Amino acid sequence: MKTTKLIAFGALALPLAGVTMPITAFIPAFYAGQMGLSLGTIGIALMVLRAADVFVDLGIGYFSDSTKTKYGRRRPWIAVGVVLLIPSVWMAYVPAGEVDITYLLIWVGIAYLGWSLVNIPYSAWSADLSSEPTERRRIAGWREVGHLAGMFTALIVPFVAAFYGHGIDSVTMKWLAFVVCPMLAVGAFLTLSIREKLDVQSEKPNWSSGLKFMMANKPFRQFFSFSFLVYLSAAVMQATFVLYTTYYVASPTLAGPLFLGYFAAAIVATGPAVKISGRLGKHKTTAISAGVWTILFLGIAALPPEQPILFGVLFVLSGVFAAAPLTLSPALLADVSDYAAMKTGRQEAGQYFAVWNTIQKATSAIGVGIALPMLGVLGFDPQNVTDDGLQALRVVCLVVPAIPYVAASVVIWYFPLTDRRQDIIRRRLLKMNASSTT
Repeated sequence: MKTTKLIAFGALALPLAGVTMPITAFIPAFYAGQMGLSLGTIGIALMVLRAADVFVDLGIGYFSDSTKTKYGRRRPWIAVGVVLLIPSVWMAYVPAGEVDITYLLIWVGIAYLGWSLVNIPYSAWSADLSSEPTERRRIAGWREVGHLAGMFTALIVPFVAAFYGHGIDSVTMKWLAFVVCPMLAVGAFLTLSIREKLDVQSEKPNWSSGLKFMMANKPFRQFFSFSFLVYLSAAVMQATFVLYTTYYVASPTLAGPLFLGYFAAAIVATGPAVKISGRLGKHKTTAISAGVWTILFLGIAALPPEQPILFGVLFVLSGVFAAAPLTLSPALLADVSDYAAMKTGRQEAGQYFAVWNTIQKATSAIGVGIALPMLGVLGFDPQNVTDDGLQALRVVCLVVPAIPYVAASVVIWYFPLTDRRQDIIRRRLLKMNASSTT
C-alpha cells in the first residue's frame, strides 16, 4: 500500500484516541472535582455503561461483516458512528444544565455507542486491507501512529492549559472539545475517502458457529487473556493518574504534560517497535516491552513525592515500552482471524475485532469500577485528604496496574502464531480463495 493511503487510513485513529483516553483519564476526576459527583458513583456508572455495550458490540461486528452496499461493508457504519460521536463528545466534555449521574450516563453512553459504531468496522477493515504479515505490520504501525498522535494532540490541550493555571477543569475540557470534535470530522473524511474491497466476504457470516469456534480457538483465548490484562492495567492507571499527580505529588497541572510526554515517547518508539518485531516476532517484542514497563512502574511507586523530576522521567520513559503492546495488538488479532478463516473457511474479522472491542470496553469498565471505589474503601477522599489516603492512592495508581501487566507479558510470550506459521496460513488462505473463485 502507498504511504499516502496508509496515512489516510490511520487518520481516523487520531480523533478516536482523543475520545477514549480523556473519558477514562479525565472524566472521573473532572466530574468528581468540578461537578461534585462521587468517585465511587462515577466508577460504577462507567462500569454499567461498558457492560451494556457488550451485546451492542457483538451486533455491530455481525452486521459489519454481513453488510453489502456499493460503499462497502465498513464505511457506512463508520459514517453513522461519527454522526453520533461528535455531539455526544461535546456534551460530555462541556456539560450544560443540571449535571448529575443521569446526565453522565446519557452522554457518555451515546459516545460509547458512536465509538463502537466507528471502531469495530474500522478495526476489521484493517484486517481486510492485506493478508501479508509484513504489510499488516505497516498498517498496524500507521494506525497506531494515528492513535498515539491523537492522544498526543488531545494532551497538548491540558499541557497548554497548565501554563494558564488550569488542571483538568471546565476550561480545559471545553478546549479539548474544540480540538477533538473537528478532528473527528476531518479524520472520518480522510479515512472514508479510501475505497473498500467489495469481494472480501462471499457468504453471510455464521456467528453461532463462529463464536463457538472462537471459544475453542487457542490463539484467540491467549490473545483474549493478554488484552484483558493490558487494558485492565491501563484503565486503573489512567482513571487514577490525575488524582495521583493532583494529591500525592501535589501538582494539579502536572498530569497533562506527563501524559503528553508519555504518548510522545510511545509515538517515537512505534517505528522501532515494528522493526524489532520483524526480527524477534510480534509476540516476543510485545512481551519484553510489557515486562520493562512493569519494572519502570514499580520503580515509580517506590519514589517519594519529593522527587517529581525523577518521577516524570521514569513515567515518560515507560511510554517507550507501551508502544509495542499498543501497536502490535491489531496485527496479532488479524493473524488470529486468519487462523480462524483457514479452519472455518469464512473471513469473519468483524467478529474478532468486535469481541476485542468488547474486551477493551469491559476491562476499562472493570478497571474504573474497581479503582475508584477501591480508593474510597482504602480511605482516599478528595474532599478530606489524609496520609493513609495518599498511600492508598499511590498503591492503586502504580502498584495495582503492574500486576496484570507483568502477567500479560508472560501470556503473550507463549503466543503460538509466529510469523513463520502466519506465512503458512496466508498461503493456505490464498489457495482456498483461488479454488473458491474457480
